[in-house]
Amino acid sequence: MLREALSYPPILRGLVALAVAGLTMPLPGIFVLQLNMVPLRFTLMHTGILAGVLALVLGLPAVPAVLCLALVAALAVGLTGRFDSRRTSNLTVVLMVVTTAVAFALMSRTGIQAKDVLGLLWGDLYAIRPADLAVLAGLGGLIIAFFAVFYRRAVALVFDRDMAAGLGVAVRPLELAIVLLCAAAVAVGLRVTGALLLDGLLLLPPLAAARLARSARAHALIACAVGLASAAAGFTLSLAFDLPAGATTALAAAAIWLAASGISRAAASRKKP
Repeated sequence: MLREALSYPPILRGLVALAVAGLTMPLPGIFVLQLNMVPLRFTLMHTGILAGVLALVLGLPAVPAVLCLALVAALAVGLTGRFDSRRTSNLTVVLMVVTTAVAFALMSRTGIQAKDVLGLLWGDLYAIRPADLAVLAGLGGLIIAFFAVFYRRAVALVFDRDMAAGLGVAVRPLELAIVLLCAAAVAVGLRVTGALLLDGLLLLPPLAAARLARSARAHALIACAVGLASAAAGFTLSLAFDLPAGATTALAAAAIWLAASGISRAAASRKKP
């Protein structure tokens, strides 16, 4: 059944897009968690919904629209200061409320139906066009390339900001680059898994990897492996049971996190005298 399904181009494109998301989204997700950027992730999610509504109103491709507006929001937040500062936290709340309100107002004034926006919330994996897939693949490649070059510096930033600066790390530019990559990850995930289930690939794989990894490098590699495995399992379950791929992928990631937690606790209990 799977081989037959993959003979249809929209389903094959959906598989490739989900694999790209599973492989790349966990990398910025590691730093969303470690740099206290979870509020920013919610802001970018709501900004993505507004961008999707604007795309529907103006007849624009969804992925570039989401990417552009998410980058603007990420820059606005990133330039205000550190993510654990009150000013930055306040701005993320304001942006989250304003973007949602503007999206609802536009839907009301333009006659866009809630069902048309549902794809933004649940994802629309099998509606991905070749141009969308090219953009998603490019963003995924950018994320991997960035962390392949700057991962150790980013880890130093997480460990101790002042120490990283003392070692010659350009702290603010690096922090801002990570924010922009988070915006890119949201643009990928909004189309693939939907806004409500972004965390299934952005945050759950890093959380699962943290239970098993013994080094920063292992954390990144395991997180990517968990994301890819979640994507593969979610795609297969979606086809087998006719369920949204975003939901099955998130459930697969949650199951892997649960298994990783059990393995970690069992290993810890064996070490106790």
